[in-house]
Amino acid sequence: MKQFLITFSILSIFGSLSFAQLMLPFDAPSSPKYYAVFGPQEQVDLNTNLYTPPQPSKLYQVDAPTGALTKIGEGDMGVHINALAYNSTDNFLYGIVDSTTGSIVPLEVRQSAVMYRIGKNAVKQRIGQIAPPTIGTADVTSAIFSFVGDMDAQGNFFFPAVIVHSYTLSSATIDYDLFIGRIVASELNSPKPTVTAVYTPIKKGNCAAIMDAYVLAYCQAVLLGQPRPNGGLQDWAINPYDGKLWSYIANDNQFFRLALPSVSAPNEPVTSDCIPAPIGYQNLTGAEFGGTFFAQRGDMFAIDPEHGRYYKFDNCTSGNFCNSLSLVREYTQAFGLPAYPAFLNLRSDAASTVTGVITPTNLPFPNCTGSQFSIFSAADTDGTGRYIYPSPSQLYSVNPANGELNQLGINNMGKHLNGLAFNPADHFLYATTDSLWADVSIGSPIIKHDNTLYRIDNASFTKKIQEITPPETIGRQQSFVLGQAADMDAEGNYYFLAVKLEEVNSSPPYAPNYTFYLGKIDGNVLKSPSLPLVLPLSPIYYKINLTTCNAIFGNYIENYVSSIINERVRPRTGVQDWAINPKEKKLWAYLPTEQS
Repeated sequence: MKQFLITFSILSIFGSLSFAQLMLPFDAPSSPKYYAVFGPQEQVDLNTNLYTPPQPSKLYQVDAPTGALTKIGEGDMGVHINALAYNSTDNFLYGIVDSTTGSIVPLEVRQSAVMYRIGKNAVKQRIGQIAPPTIGTADVTSAIFSFVGDMDAQGNFFFPAVIVHSYTLSSATIDYDLFIGRIVASELNSPKPTVTAVYTPIKKGNCAAIMDAYVLAYCQAVLLGQPRPNGGLQDWAINPYDGKLWSYIANDNQFFRLALPSVSAPNEPVTSDCIPAPIGYQNLTGAEFGGTFFAQRGDMFAIDPEHGRYYKFDNCTSGNFCNSLSLVREYTQAFGLPAYPAFLNLRSDAASTVTGVITPTNLPFPNCTGSQFSIFSAADTDGTGRYIYPSPSQLYSVNPANGELNQLGINNMGKHLNGLAFNPADHFLYATTDSLWADVSIGSPIIKHDNTLYRIDNASFTKKIQEITPPETIGRQQSFVLGQAADMDAEGNYYFLAVKLEEVNSSPPYAPNYTFYLGKIDGNVLKSPSLPLVLPLSPIYYKINLTTCNAIFGNYIENYVSSIINERVRPRTGVQDWAINPKEKKLWAYLPTEQS
């Protein structure tokens, strides 16, 4: 009987362990991964003044290019997580859970901010309570902005905090100091009562007005028992290109940047930097970016949970702001999960495994005999009566048996490319990017269509070779490189299509007299180790005798010129690409509109 009881006890112990979820790290990413949490925020009923605390969050994996969300784990996480960050040193996610209350008498804000570790299947572990900045006897309070955070490559966690020295409710004035808190990686190794943070002062710099309004709104909301305000800084992310914390504050139309504090001199203040965004960003007023993260190409992605929208800030690699903005996705109600309320009540945060920059390799592809490649991007459009440049291209390998595409490289290639060709002589890819401009204000329109040749390395990064000189013209003649059709022979010579127009009219016939050319860039010119070349590329041009193709090419160029003049877009018909048939060494294409 005694032995039976011992055996039963052992079985019971191991039986209970089998149902427990183990705290395991995420798999070390072979390619970048992105994560987001979503959870209903706190609410106050204005009629009853009853407070409803934040509800538990759910964890998702984010597909950066599309914004598609994939749920991780079963149900919710049991706590309301924010300030999400990925630790590349241990492959766990980290975030903050807080409970914030306040009272007008005595005037103070009480906040409990607790650090959590998150592993596979959204399993969580409490690490410990974060100690806020130490305050003096005359200070009102100190608080951690627990919804903003990110981690560097060494696993240091950064978040903002504040010490309020004085606050006057009647006049809504406030005196405070801002800090950036740093929790070193070793503090996160195991659970403990208190997680120690080092606090470095933040100089407000040209962000003073924004920060004053932000901190004042935060304190007012807490003291009056309201949810935290949605305005101001909602999240930040480390930009791998400059090592600074970046964000975009929509209501103020400002890019925000902050240098990371010095490890050796933690008391040396860091200065915040707020830069007005270019024209075109104003339509984001009212957006609240609760989650931001960077991809390896320097693109910043942001989630607006209040409106269920996912944005991309393109090419934040240099200068004061990102180059362009695009709305990537609008989510369906509560991501298709009826258990969550409307977006109006959701908070979010996001994290990225990216901690460094992928740089060009300047190396060729492997021996690519039998390999096929393709590039895709959104076409140019003219929805507002003005020309919109095509979006950057993405490189894929193609399975010729079934057409299956496999993305190569991270995100896009940074440029809109065409005329893709593989060079058997050096195993690099080559393609062109163009600049299209037309002046139709005069009787004889002027079209400027420049093309530049680029070399593509095995990480799908482009390197400029030089501009391509079009066929020589005199008088009113105009000529263009039609960069969408190109290929290379075994010796690495690059062949493309070009045209010379004797005149261009503003009404039909737009291009009555023309000559088509086959352009050839000698493969030996492309072997130069120093790029870009000093001088523009000067191809050899061979006049094409169109013979039976004359009507087809006439329609093609007439459509090409009229589309540019009237619609500011490239035509969708005509010679869109061609390929060298290796058996007979001829260029082949199929023109579906003409069935030729």
